[in-house]
Amino acid sequence: MSNNQIHYNDAPIEQREVKAWFHGERFLGFDEHGARMITSNIRPCKIDECSNDVSDWIYCDQCEEQKAIQKYLNAEKRDVYPNDVIYSEKTDHFFYPEQFSELTSENRETLESLRLYICKPCFPGEIDIDEHLTDVLAEDSYADEVLSNECMDLVEKLNAALRKNKPISYFPSNIAVNLDPLLIGEIPCDK
Repeated sequence: MSNNQIHYNDAPIEQREVKAWFHGERFLGFDEHGARMITSNIRPCKIDECSNDVSDWIYCDQCEEQKAIQKYLNAEKRDVYPNDVIYSEKTDHFFYPEQFSELTSENRETLESLRLYICKPCFPGEIDIDEHLTDVLAEDSYADEVLSNECMDLVEKLNAALRKNKPISYFPSNIAVNLDPLLIGEIPCDK
């Protein structure tokens, strides 16, 4: 036996008592807070100064709203461009700049209260043929070594078409809409 091997009978172990949390016979873990979170369905709001209880979230509705307002006020701002898609965090609604007046009249909201964010476009991803075939390729083998030139050309044509495709969806960025031009009536329009 080499010097760095330890025999079963010589294993350096010790017995310790460990405090664990249970609900009936169900083991919940070693952390009291985690155990309480698992078994409770009403919790105090996570904001220390708040005395509200919550059932589904970490923050109560009032604190969640205040956090969202603060995030919006501190966000980087930029002007709206004609092809931008805008997201209203307040109404959970996507729209285009020419719909501003329609949105505010429908919801009896002011532009300031809508918490408007500029969206990022989502484009279709290109096909990485080696990644696509990873489960069936032999080890240390690549797609261009086993696929015909015709297949490789088709993959490249597909990727070229995907790069030219228009956005397929949008998601809100962390950049808020600069409202100054909108509030004085300079809403952009398509050229």
